Amino acid sequence: MEFMKRLALLALGLLVAGAVSGGILYYQQTHQKISAEVISYDSEYNLVFAVREDGALFTFLCPENLRDEKGRAEPEDLRCGALITVTGPGYWLLSEPAQYPNVSAVKITGYRADFVALHYNTLRAEYAGADRETLTAAIQQLPDLTDGEQRALLYLLNTL
Repeated sequence: MEFMKRLALLALGLLVAGAVSGGILYYQQTHQKISAEVISYDSEYNLVFAVREDGALFTFLCPENLRDEKGRAEPEDLRCGALITVTGPGYWLLSEPAQYPNVSAVKITGYRADFVALHYNTLRAEYAGADRETLTAAIQQLPDLTDGEQRALLYLLNTL
């Protein structure tokens, strides 16, 4: 009888271990990590506007699981220029900008200069009412901006 109890306990342990490892494998296959840079954070709606490394603009709702290198971070740390890793499902909602639904975690990995603060107000005042071509040419002349940051500025200036 003692042998049967041990055998049943061993079988249960193997079953639980298999289920846990299967769940981890499923999560890893259905979720991806994306590196991005924050453009803006709207605390009223908990909405983050960001740009991926490939220059694509997207938005997502910030989850409660927000961390930095030291541990727990606050949403206010998601200021413009924050470099982040976003973990979420492998699908996107097609819109302009794209929407990344069901984000499960965000990790702040560093900070760059706030390019919006550096350039946005100047461009807005200098090129008020300008067409998209003129704005694009002006933004492309700005130093030290990635393609994604240039697209983000153009998007922000065209939405006002």
